[in-house]
Amino acid sequence: PTGRSLLLDEAWKRKRFKDAWRPGDTAYASIGQGFLTVTPLQIAIYTLALANNGERVLPRLIRDPGTGVIDESRRVDGRMHWTANALQAVRDGMSDAIDKPYGTGRRAAIPGVPIAGKTGTAEYRDKGALKKHAWMIAMVPENNPEYVFTIVCEDSDSGGHSAATVLKTLLQSLYQTENSPATGASSLHP
Repeated sequence: PTGRSLLLDEAWKRKRFKDAWRPGDTAYASIGQGFLTVTPLQIAIYTLALANNGERVLPRLIRDPGTGVIDESRRVDGRMHWTANALQAVRDGMSDAIDKPYGTGRRAAIPGVPIAGKTGTAEYRDKGALKKHAWMIAMVPENNPEYVFTIVCEDSDSGGHSAATVLKTLLQSLYQTENSPATGASSLHP
């Protein structure tokens, strides 16, 4: 993927801080903390790779939003070098983030719509003040994804609150669920 990004590794840490990589650095980076930097499009491509069992597919461009005509060519950009078990573990964790009572993405849950997602809060400093962007990624439906989402709420609170709520609103509109504010019913009508 293109764009400005930073994926931490031992070489980067040695160059930047003149220090060795430690197990804590791996744990910190694995949950998206620290100096990790990605664009919303890069994280969408990553989520799409999770949805495609590791195959990286470049996103499609909508040529005419009025007609829904899209560029139908499917351009594969490689594979994630993860085992099937590792991919499934990540997908299971993303499912738990929505379905479990302690899941940070539980506010996005819609009965009858299987969702796999991950929330996050990107902190940054602006003139010394700590600020946050809330974000969330998701693939829907979970086991055979048709959609991948990257939600970013600038200068917000947390992904589990703001971004999950935005995702739920989008999905309610997309699936026209009875649980949406407009209808109040419980069946799905895609």
